[in-house]
Amino acid sequence: MKNKRYYLHVCGTKDKHAGSKAVNDCQIILKDNGYKPIIIYKAKHKSELGLKIDRYLRYIRMYFIPKNSELVIQHPLPLPPFYLKMLGFIKEKHNIKLIFLIHDIDSLRRIRLDDLEMVKLRDELMYKYAEIIIAHNEKMKQYLIEKCGIREKNIIKLELFDYICDDISENDSDNTHGNTRVIIAGNLLKEKTGYIYKLISKDFKSIGFNLYGVGWNDSSDNKCGKYMGAYNPDELPLKLEGMYGLVWDGKEIDSCKGTVGEYLQYNNPHKVSLYVAAQKPIIIWEKAALASFVKENKIGITVKSLENLEDAINNVTEDQYKEFKKNLKILSSNVRTGQYLSKALSRLN
Repeated sequence: MKNKRYYLHVCGTKDKHAGSKAVNDCQIILKDNGYKPIIIYKAKHKSELGLKIDRYLRYIRMYFIPKNSELVIQHPLPLPPFYLKMLGFIKEKHNIKLIFLIHDIDSLRRIRLDDLEMVKLRDELMYKYAEIIIAHNEKMKQYLIEKCGIREKNIIKLELFDYICDDISENDSDNTHGNTRVIIAGNLLKEKTGYIYKLISKDFKSIGFNLYGVGWNDSSDNKCGKYMGAYNPDELPLKLEGMYGLVWDGKEIDSCKGTVGEYLQYNNPHKVSLYVAAQKPIIIWEKAALASFVKENKIGITVKSLENLEDAINNVTEDQYKEFKKNLKILSSNVRTGQYLSKALSRLN
């Protein structure tokens, strides 16, 4: 089977957001594990017509995948559902084993209401054609079983996304208490992460926030937030300054509310992997799917509300913080070298 393992390779860009980083890293790890790329899309082309021709020619190649092969698809595939239907046809004709590696379940997240029907169809086709689904965690696994009719034996848990990057040198300044800086990395658009703007308007006495990412709109009510810039995801772990990395979403600070906030109950936010790679202890919503991972591995704390964030941080002892850092050093090596996806792939056969 080793010479019959393939993955659909999506040519991405060096955007300053986690989406492209996650996809690109998975492709690197797949290749390292002996999977051969089938290039299906080029991000740039001289003309729109040329792009379409190139896309169709590359999809024709899928008809010539050897019989009895294994094909990994990163979901959602950034193309119309027509191509998933074509993969279903190829699966039956050539006895292809289709493995879907989930990045997002957009019908669960429900953020693109303008194309919700297409989003739903894309997810439904995955449920229909997948022989194996690589899901984020136990919560997502149970959702797939209970709500989508996927059999337990057809699901493999990823546990955590990897984050390929260089080794991180220990920063002694991270280990000192005082005016604690909390890192918030990701999309800073007020429409998506409105909680940030409410958080930085509060008058905390002993904590402040270092903000990294695109979409920043400085607030006149900013009392404790400092914008640190947007960086390429590959270099971002080296740029992070602060004692903790915050994992939160939505518009409110008392809880992660709304479809975007509640989605944390099912998914693995890529920023968790970023913080682990950078060896930054994590603060995460107590109902998030990865809250149990943070607690079990002793790499941070969980909180019910950001209203009491200051007290939660101040209650962490110096010995506890040192333990967080010690445990993160091991996990950081794992995510930086692609161990989580590699382990999931090893369970396919």
